[in-house]
Amino acid sequence: MITILSIVGALFLLIIAFIINRKSGSQGEDEIDPFPGTASSTDSKPGTRPSDDYEGPEFEYTCLDNSISLIDGKNLAPGLSHTLRQKVKTMTPVTSAAFKPLKLLETPGTKAEQIAAVVATAPVFSSHVLKTVNSARFNLPSKVNCVGTAILVMGYHEFKKMVMAYDLKKFLPNAQDEAQLKKYNDLWLHSALVSTCAAYLGQNVFHRYEQELGTIGLLHDVGKNYLPLLKKKRPTAGQISSCIEEDEAYGFNHAILSSYVAQECNLSDTIVNAVYYHHHPQFFLPDKIPMDYRLPSFILCLADLICKAYGYHGKGKQIYPIREEYFEMYDIDLKSIFSKKLEMDLNRCRFTVESFMKS
Repeated sequence: MITILSIVGALFLLIIAFIINRKSGSQGEDEIDPFPGTASSTDSKPGTRPSDDYEGPEFEYTCLDNSISLIDGKNLAPGLSHTLRQKVKTMTPVTSAAFKPLKLLETPGTKAEQIAAVVATAPVFSSHVLKTVNSARFNLPSKVNCVGTAILVMGYHEFKKMVMAYDLKKFLPNAQDEAQLKKYNDLWLHSALVSTCAAYLGQNVFHRYEQELGTIGLLHDVGKNYLPLLKKKRPTAGQISSCIEEDEAYGFNHAILSSYVAQECNLSDTIVNAVYYHHHPQFFLPDKIPMDYRLPSFILCLADLICKAYGYHGKGKQIYPIREEYFEMYDIDLKSIFSKKLEMDLNRCRFTVESFMKS
């Protein structure tokens, strides 16, 4: 029996942990400047930090073929769109992150913040939590877009019942399939890192969307968890951007699926559309993204690039550039965004996720 005092203490620790977590391939032959928009001055514009001898990571871009582009997910054939939405509603993709909360809940003495720390870094589990708390069952006056807040609203015991009811055991992957398990773990880590980086950019560089960006970063690649459960139209060579590869293989890509998951979770339009458009800054001019979603989409794409620059790639090691028009539009100096604090926040996030993976 958990006393009121222990619940208050657990919730306090959960809030602290959440704040810390949120703030704390073949290469192409052509190379281009990895720091578009670099300025010579250090004024107070967004993305500029004081000179501090921190050099940041070294990396090279893989050039995109200008003749290829993304499938327009807003205009998919009605039949395909309906089919994908129905599959998102009914399918439960497997991730190694999902089994950790179940294991914790079966362990006597498990505290709420221990479970919350896992869920706050797990894309699929987070989407389920957010979908539940935004359902008619809770009848909240406004949408909850933050995982930490969702667990607080739900309460420990309610959350525990929800996880226990979320039967994942029948979806357990083959224990001998180490390669598939590694893919899930890499995706989990990458999503958690992009979430941390996006929230950092929102707070320290753009001063916008800080809470939403954490969730946007966490869910931006969640659609990749569903792809192994879908049938390919044709095989691909695997030597191109993952979005283009997916478009060729399935007729849609993970960004489209991820936006469907976010929509199914009843999240805000900002989150749904930023997830959908998060690769557009690499392929399209800014005017191809609606004004209301342009900045969060750019921030998410930028966070994804930065994490890859630091070596956290997820699938594939290619780093594709963001069009310079976005840096010019927001007067951003990419090189000056890299900082020791950002690197420390990412390392802290990596340590947290990897410690759960190993336990």
